Amino acid sequence: MPVVELNRQSEKNFLDAVLPDNFRAVHHAVVYLAELAHRRIGFISGSAEITTDSERLLGYLSTSLIVRRSCRAL
Repeated sequence: MPVVELNRQSEKNFLDAVLPDNFRAVHHAVVYLAELAHRRIGFISGSAEITTDSERLLGYLSTSLIVRRSCRAL
Protein backbone atom coordinates (compact mmCIF):
# COMPACT_ATOMS: atom_id res chain seq x y z
CA MET A 1 0.00 0.00 0.00
CA PRO A 2 1.51 3.37 -1.00
CA VAL A 3 2.01 5.88 1.81
CA VAL A 4 2.49 9.62 1.38
CA GLU A 5 3.06 12.08 4.20
CA LEU A 6 1.37 15.48 4.05
CA ASN A 7 2.70 18.74 5.49
CA ARG A 8 5.66 17.21 7.36
CA GLN A 9 8.08 14.32 7.22
CA SER A 10 8.79 12.02 10.12
CA GLU A 11 12.22 11.32 8.61
CA LYS A 12 13.88 13.05 5.68
CA ASN A 13 13.52 11.13 2.42
CA PHE A 14 12.11 8.02 4.10
CA LEU A 15 8.62 8.27 2.59
CA ASP A 16 7.23 10.30 -0.29
CA ALA A 17 5.75 13.56 0.94
CA VAL A 18 3.77 16.57 -0.24
CA LEU A 19 5.24 19.55 1.60
CA PRO A 20 4.81 23.31 1.70
CA ASP A 21 7.86 25.55 1.42
CA ASN A 22 7.99 26.45 5.13
CA PHE A 23 11.26 28.37 4.87
CA ARG A 24 9.95 30.62 2.11
CA ALA A 25 6.56 31.13 3.79
CA VAL A 26 8.18 32.44 6.97
CA HIS A 27 10.61 34.52 4.92
CA HIS A 28 7.70 36.26 3.20
CA ALA A 29 5.86 36.76 6.50
CA VAL A 30 8.87 38.38 8.20
CA VAL A 31 9.59 40.62 5.20
CA TYR A 32 5.91 41.65 5.05
CA LEU A 33 5.86 42.57 8.74
CA ALA A 34 9.13 44.48 8.40
CA GLU A 35 7.72 46.42 5.45
CA LEU A 36 4.83 47.43 7.72
CA ALA A 37 7.49 48.91 10.07
CA HIS A 38 7.31 46.15 12.67
CA ARG A 39 10.72 45.87 14.30
CA ARG A 40 10.19 43.33 17.08
CA ILE A 41 9.04 40.19 15.28
CA GLY A 42 8.97 37.05 17.41
CA PHE A 43 8.74 33.38 16.58
CA ILE A 44 7.07 30.67 18.65
CA SER A 45 7.69 27.07 17.70
CA GLY A 46 7.30 23.54 18.89
CA SER A 47 9.96 20.88 18.60
CA ALA A 48 12.94 21.53 16.32
CA GLU A 49 12.89 17.81 15.58
CA ILE A 50 9.73 18.25 13.49
CA THR A 51 10.59 19.20 9.92
CA THR A 52 7.96 21.94 9.63
CA ASP A 53 9.18 23.66 12.79
CA SER A 54 12.88 23.40 11.94
CA GLU A 55 12.36 24.77 8.42
CA ARG A 56 10.24 27.65 9.72
CA LEU A 57 12.82 28.47 12.37
CA LEU A 58 15.59 28.56 9.76
CA GLY A 59 13.46 30.86 7.61
CA TYR A 60 12.81 33.16 10.56
CA LEU A 61 16.43 33.32 11.71
CA SER A 62 17.95 33.94 8.28
CA THR A 63 15.34 36.51 7.27
CA SER A 64 15.53 38.28 10.64
CA LEU A 65 19.25 38.83 10.13
CA ILE A 66 18.64 40.34 6.71
CA VAL A 67 15.78 42.53 7.95
CA ARG A 68 17.76 43.78 10.95
CA ARG A 69 20.66 44.78 8.74
CA SER A 70 18.40 46.69 6.36
CA CYS A 71 16.58 48.37 9.27
CA ARG A 72 19.86 49.58 10.74
CA ALA A 73 20.86 50.95 7.36
CA LEU A 74 17.80 53.19 7.27
